[in-house]
Amino acid sequence: MSATTLVLARHGQAQVNADRRMSARPPGSPLTELGRQQAGDLGARLAEAHPVVDAVYASPLLRARQTAEIVAKAFGLNPIERPEIAEVDIGILEGTPGNDATILDEPAFAQWVHRRGLDRSMAGGELGSDMLRRFQAFLDDVVREHAGGTVVAVTHGGLMAAGVPNVVPAGAGGGDAEVSIPVNCAVIELAHTGGHWRL
Repeated sequence: MSATTLVLARHGQAQVNADRRMSARPPGSPLTELGRQQAGDLGARLAEAHPVVDAVYASPLLRARQTAEIVAKAFGLNPIERPEIAEVDIGILEGTPGNDATILDEPAFAQWVHRRGLDRSMAGGELGSDMLRRFQAFLDDVVREHAGGTVVAVTHGGLMAAGVPNVVPAGAGGGDAEVSIPVNCAVIELAHTGGHWRL
């Protein structure tokens, strides 16, 4: 059977990004005009790379849903909301000044992305183990429901940065996984074959 392909995409620029404030809880802020342009460009890029997509999934946060709506139009689809791919809960950092670098410097998050354990939470947010459990549940559903197909999931930089290194074995490209938060509308493409995910 051919590989199942999952394209993880970060949402376009949201107002909270432009304001340099941290936010991970629903409903979240809307896309900026730049973010809408980025989403349109993302849809075009994905449609060229993957002419046939089975489904477009979206985090429940507004910025991800708006990005997914724009991307899904490129495939004639309607996005499907999945709470499992929401952003990592950042606890007391919610609403505070900061950016992607701030998150990378947070001790628990640094521990997650470097595969040094998932037993800590970010400033009172969710445990790394809870983040991975919900992300893995989504991945399992993708393999079960779209075996051999291609799907797009519009999600968030924190989940991408922390989730991917913990589901892709080092021998399957996981050792090369970016220890950084992807920029707006960047993608990470995963393929599931032989019982595991690879970059």
